[in-house]
Amino acid sequence: MQIAFDLALTPDDTQKLCEVLDCEPQELEDRFSGYAKAASDEYVQMFLGKNAFRRANDFLDYRIYLLVIHVLNGRLPDEALVSRLFQTSATESRARIRSVTSKYQRGLEAQIKGSIQVILNGAEHDEETDLWHIEVNNQAVVDLLNAALAARNGRLQQVSKVRGTVASFSMPPASLAELQDHYA
Repeated sequence: MQIAFDLALTPDDTQKLCEVLDCEPQELEDRFSGYAKAASDEYVQMFLGKNAFRRANDFLDYRIYLLVIHVLNGRLPDEALVSRLFQTSATESRARIRSVTSKYQRGLEAQIKGSIQVILNGAEHDEETDLWHIEVNNQAVVDLLNAALAARNGRLQQVSKVRGTVASFSMPPASLAELQDHYA
């Protein structure tokens, strides 16, 4: 089914929406269409009685799940994006992402795996320390990496935050190899 509609926005609202969605005004229609599809999917599921949520957090989690599917091309959102879209604190956004990856782990299995593969494939080796560095602005993903290491080989060193950085983490070669094998 194809549905089209007009959305009346003031110039000020258009500018604010562009800031939230990180796009230029000429890109807004394309950028917003994924969000409109996610919202429509939420209503369809509700009308069909497939999701009978009672708590606000359940609605937020489901909306984040739909954003992964319809807007983010299968990538997990980072905390900054969730905070920007839902006007939540970084702590609350982190909790919501963690909740989504737990509640919807089966439905997002391919997306989680794909997101982590991209991160691991971007690892950079530091010859001096013989550590591999990754950049992750999502504590829930770091928690998933460390949980995978613990489940596969608890003797390996965890993925650890690089002191003094905002989103840089390191791990020894054996930990990276184990994670790459797990998420292959």
